[in-house]
Amino acid sequence: MDYCSIFEFRNGVSMPYKMLTTLKNIEPHIETLTRSKYFAECRITDNGANALLYAPIHQESLHMVHRANIALMMAYKHGFVRMEILNEEMQHLNTPTMQLGDNTRCTLIKEQLPEGELLETAIHRLSRETLLQGLERLDAELRSYDISHNNLSINNIIVDSSNRWLPIRQYYTERGYGGDSNAIELLRELILKHTTPTTKVDLSATEPWCDMPQTTDGLHDGRCRCVTEHGVGFKDEYGRMVIKDRYLAVGDFMEGRAIVLSKANKMGLIDRSGREIIEAIYDRVQYSTDSGRSIVVCKDKCAIFDYNGRQISKWVDYEESL
Repeated sequence: MDYCSIFEFRNGVSMPYKMLTTLKNIEPHIETLTRSKYFAECRITDNGANALLYAPIHQESLHMVHRANIALMMAYKHGFVRMEILNEEMQHLNTPTMQLGDNTRCTLIKEQLPEGELLETAIHRLSRETLLQGLERLDAELRSYDISHNNLSINNIIVDSSNRWLPIRQYYTERGYGGDSNAIELLRELILKHTTPTTKVDLSATEPWCDMPQTTDGLHDGRCRCVTEHGVGFKDEYGRMVIKDRYLAVGDFMEGRAIVLSKANKMGLIDRSGREIIEAIYDRVQYSTDSGRSIVVCKDKCAIFDYNGRQISKWVDYEESL
């Protein structure tokens, strides 16, 4: 049989030397034993390393794990946590008699955990900027592997020493990116609202912050400034107008970004498609090609935005940051 009861699983991890096959020497942490609809779970220590051990408690459980492992093949090659299927690992228990079953065994799943801490803990220690960078990297990885974890939360992500976010409890994973959109946004909102330390705004001369540089008529990042009777926009290398002439002034494209000045005399930042990464509603925008960050000034306050136009520092007095 491909699944068991939570009672059998509790007994199995309580007596690994008697009930298990390859995991006889594990140290179980019985106090962590929990269950969901499809799996019972217990944290274990195996040869000094932490892992999660799952027991399928529903007839669909193993099918889910096999499907997830197929979807995760590329992610596994790049360091994602691996779910190892341990066929016939645990001896079945005859519940009425409390005796071992007639040589029937149950498959278990082991998920070796990486060194690091749960996001639930890390969020209290790391800066808002660092957390946002970790979130964006995870989202980019899910997109590149074309998968959806379908169970992302602060309890299902481990943050390692390099600030890489590694999802755990991956048995709901399916092929196809996009299933985590709501969870990603909820995590982003949580980070932005959290009172963790934030990066200080630094306007030092050590980073090449650019305002509105003097533009030329040549191509920069495949875009050329175009002035019409209506305003300023951009053409591509074939002379096609690809960004409407709706601005009062623009800067050259640098590393996929260009500073723009709206006809309301407000500044912003656009990408090569013309999308306003930073909406043109601010008094001043300075962009760094080295880091991809921007310093945004609004009245007497300023903050740092990342390459994707998301705010990664709190607003501070502009004069104090000089």
